[in-house]
Amino acid sequence: MNIYLSGSIKSKIPGPVVSLHLRKMLCKSVCDLALLLFIPYVVCAPEPICSKFSFEEQLLEKMVRTEFQVNTMEKEMKRTQENVLQALKEYSVKTTNLINDFENLKNNIAKEMEKKTNELQLIEERMEYPAIAFHAHHVTKTSISSGETIVFDRFVLNEGSGYGNLTGIFTSPEGGLYQFNVHVCSTYSNSAHFSIVLEGNALSKTSQFSNDYCGSISAVARVKTGERVWVKATSTSTLHEDSYRWNTFSGALIHK
Repeated sequence: MNIYLSGSIKSKIPGPVVSLHLRKMLCKSVCDLALLLFIPYVVCAPEPICSKFSFEEQLLEKMVRTEFQVNTMEKEMKRTQENVLQALKEYSVKTTNLINDFENLKNNIAKEMEKKTNELQLIEERMEYPAIAFHAHHVTKTSISSGETIVFDRFVLNEGSGYGNLTGIFTSPEGGLYQFNVHVCSTYSNSAHFSIVLEGNALSKTSQFSNDYCGSISAVARVKTGERVWVKATSTSTLHEDSYRWNTFSGALIHK
């Protein structure tokens, strides 16, 4: 068998040699083909199954850790929220107590201020009252006829100059509420009959006889400015006065 090679070169190779040569070439081609087919498989082959499982395990582990951290954060947030709510509740209670204490203090101060204001007004009113008062004693004329004015001709006090010791009459310099007092003494076997009168109208009266010696009367009356008050004998009377027994007539403005 003759084998012709390329070109103008011709060679004659014996049959057994050609067969060996073909077998070598065929083997080489099969190896090259297998190599070509195997390399893409090696390059493009997917990740081994064990590597995929490892990634999923790592991902699952991260998710578990993340969930645990989230749960921990939720618990912390809940605890913080409860603490804040408790603090707000305590603050609200304290604020309410402070408001109540402030209101009580304000009310107490207002009451105390009102009390002090009323006291000051009362003091001012009293300071505005004119000082009107008199106290007279000593009766020179001791035998008094019925209807006659008893004249107490010495005065210890005459604030406001309302009492006249020559006439025995008090003339009100300021209208208001007055109190008047009379004390009259007589001797044994004599009697005294007298009355406190306001412009001729009796306010109070009494009689004392020989065994009484001294007697007193008083009266409270509203007297207008310029009105007169005096002591009048309601019947014939005989008075007595010494260092131990004084006949007295007094009065004072007690309220306007």
